[in-house]
Parts: sequence; C-alpha cells; structure tokens
Amino acid sequence: MFTIVVPTFNRKRHVLSLLESLEKQTCVDFEVVVVDDHSDVDIRDIGESNYRFQLKLLRNSTNKGQAYSRNKAIKNAANQWIVFLDDHDRFDNRKLEKLKNCIERCAEKPDLIYHSAKIVMMNEKHEYLSISSQYHNYFRNLLIKNVVGGTPMVTINQNLIAKCGYFDESLRALEDYEYWLRAAKYGARLLYIDEPLTICRCWTKSGSVSKNVDRVLNAITKIHERYRNDYRKISFSEAKQHKAWILAMIGHKYFLNYKRKGCLNYFKAFVVTGNIRFLFAGIVGFINPRILFKIR
Repeated sequence: MFTIVVPTFNRKRHVLSLLESLEKQTCVDFEVVVVDDHSDVDIRDIGESNYRFQLKLLRNSTNKGQAYSRNKAIKNAANQWIVFLDDHDRFDNRKLEKLKNCIERCAEKPDLIYHSAKIVMMNEKHEYLSISSQYHNYFRNLLIKNVVGGTPMVTINQNLIAKCGYFDESLRALEDYEYWLRAAKYGARLLYIDEPLTICRCWTKSGSVSKNVDRVLNAITKIHERYRNDYRKISFSEAKQHKAWILAMIGHKYFLNYKRKGCLNYFKAFVVTGNIRFLFAGIVGFINPRILFKIR
C-alpha cells in the first residue's frame, strides 16, 4: 500500500537507525526506497540486513539533490501511496496505520494527505508542535506561504504524480513548496490530519547558512517567475504576508546557525506586517538565538 521514500547523503548511521525504527510500524504493508545521493561511502551494503519490509537501495552516479533523489525513488516505487521521510526524521509508530484507516474511510480518495509534526531541537533539548489546518482554497493560501509543511509531513497518491508530474529538479530548495503549489493549482484534493505523525529532528549549527540562503532566494525567484500571474492576483495584504513569510524563513535559517543577522529579517517582517510576533522574535534572536528555540 505504501512506499516510503528516503533521500540521503553521507548519513549512513541515520539511515540504519531509521530502518530499525520502521520495524516498529503497526502497519506492515509498505516498502522503503532509499536513494543515496552519491555519498562519500556507498551505503548499499546496509541491504544485507534482514527487515520485515522490502528495502530497495539506489545510488546516484553524481550528487543530484533531494528533488532528483525523491523522483528516482518514486519512479521505483511499487505502491500507490508515496510517503516521504528524511533520513534524520522519524515516524510515529502508528503513522502508516492511521494513514491507512484515513484513506479507507474516504469515499473520494485524497491526492495529498498532510499532518502536523513534532519538532525536536536536538541541541537545545526542546520540542514543540508545528501548526497547520484544513483550508478551503489551498492554492491561494499556498501563494501566501507553505501551509502544508515539509515532505516528512506529506503522503501523496500516485494519481497526483500522473496529473502534475514530479518534483522540479532545477530547484535546490523549496521544491516541496513548489510541488504543493502546482498540485493545488491542478485542483488536487488535500486532506489534513490533526496529529503529529512525524518527529522532525533539527540540529542547529549545521551546514552552511550562506549556501542555504542563496538556494532559498534562487528558488523563490524561480517560483515567483513561474507563478507570476497568480501572485499578481493576491491582495495587497496577502502580498505583504507572503513577503514577511520569506523574510522570516531566511531569518530562521540564520538563527539555526546562531547568526544574529537573522534579526534584521524579522524586523523587516515586522515593518511589512506590523505583526508583533516578528518583532519579538527579532529581539529575542538578537539577545541569543538559542533562547528563541527554547521558548518556541
């Protein structure tokens, strides 16, 4: 019934732990497709272990990025429902069972199912729940910000891929956001489950913030160009909310690396919207970005 898609790069230890965690799923009707994005060491030998689910291990000939890796896994999937999982995240042990029950109860099958998540800040030893909701007009709401969330919170029907294609491999960031936009524009049926069925584990001070910001800005430019006519139709107030979302998203990436430069982004978001939440985040982040994650 389900194919779990896992892209990975230089995280063999995480993948091994992830596969062990999936052994605890109460629904056993699934396979796992892991795509190694040309790690320094080939990880395909982990397939020698015995799991109670079918495991497919694929390897890219060069580093291609997450969009390419997810697309490759989808093309090698044997099942109807594609469930996304990043190598450092984990599923609630009953996630697949709850997804199955939800799908079976729906007279008209959804194209995309999403849910909230538990966000765990590993270095700060703090956790909080992501906030989302069900919407009437997904496309308009997605033009403002990503109301669906990241791929580990999403399950899609293969019928959706047949209608609107795969992830855009030219994007090295926000490829998930662009896909949700595209799906909503195609009239996809989205269903929200108000339960944190994924545990998203986040490490601060990891990775290059400048590279991450550059990728986000480049992706936003491409997305704005692609949906230019649609963005022109949103209201002035909605456009300000969208601008603030982008500013806060970039500010968050700076704060993840404890860079006070993120304060400026949050202050700008406050100026754009007048939302006191952005001002508060900017002030706390200036004092100490680490505090911001602890009080989230």
